[in-house]
Amino acid sequence: MSAPEGWTVTVVGIGADGWDGLSPAARRAVEAAQVLRGSSRQLSLVPDGVPAERVPWPSPMALAVRELPDAHPGRRVVVLASGDPMYSGIGTTLVRWFGAAAVDVVPHPSSVTWACSRMGWSVEETTVVSVVWKPVELLAAQVSPGRRLLVLGADGSTPAEVARRLTGWGYGASRLTALSQLGGPTEQRSTGTAADWPHAETDPLTITAVEAVADPGTVPLSTAPGLPDDAYRNDGQLTKRDVRAVTLSRLVPLPGQLLWDVGAGAGSIGIEWMRVHPSCRAVAV
Repeated sequence: MSAPEGWTVTVVGIGADGWDGLSPAARRAVEAAQVLRGSSRQLSLVPDGVPAERVPWPSPMALAVRELPDAHPGRRVVVLASGDPMYSGIGTTLVRWFGAAAVDVVPHPSSVTWACSRMGWSVEETTVVSVVWKPVELLAAQVSPGRRLLVLGADGSTPAEVARRLTGWGYGASRLTALSQLGGPTEQRSTGTAADWPHAETDPLTITAVEAVADPGTVPLSTAPGLPDDAYRNDGQLTKRDVRAVTLSRLVPLPGQLLWDVGAGAGSIGIEWMRVHPSCRAVAV
């Protein structure tokens, strides 16, 4: 899909610090807009003095985003995005659908940048896992002793779900920090271990920092093919460890590839295929 000839859109990242946190370039873009699109929360961060028409996204919003070029013909449209629009944000979606030439992005610090600054972590040494539209189970392949992770969640229940999963995987001693409303006037942090996590709900705008600590007796699982047979819950009909290791080495999975596993059985080949890299996918038949 490509944008109509001559159509462009500006995407402005905005954080929990709202209007005060915008750069002069971002403010100029918003003030020049004739139409502002964003969530109701994002639109509420823009001062009343900005005259643009404010149109919140419907839920689900995918169709409205695809129809954006036809929704406001001849008008300057600015889309508001949380933080960095190109980091798991709507900027990435707009570029994918309409092309980079049609999308002008004015970024803001991402929640990952904010979280690493608050934790004192190096960004390049921190693993980021998004479970916004995906199951928390995807975190399993990234957990190992001593590893630092940031989990981008869908809502305020994510920290508790991460804690529950870590405890079940033998990482109940892991240290969790829920960082909410980063950079804003109501910024908060909650800390605890996975096994004793006290908060069923946190603010919806929360990122979860994990310092992985294995419980005594926990055997860490590598992302390399050939997991121990007892890593799987099965009825005995399981491709054995050495066969899995050889099979995956011959399949040579690469990032972004899709595996169709016909006659998958317990699905162990597909599982280990996907553990090689977060972008690997598998379909079991």
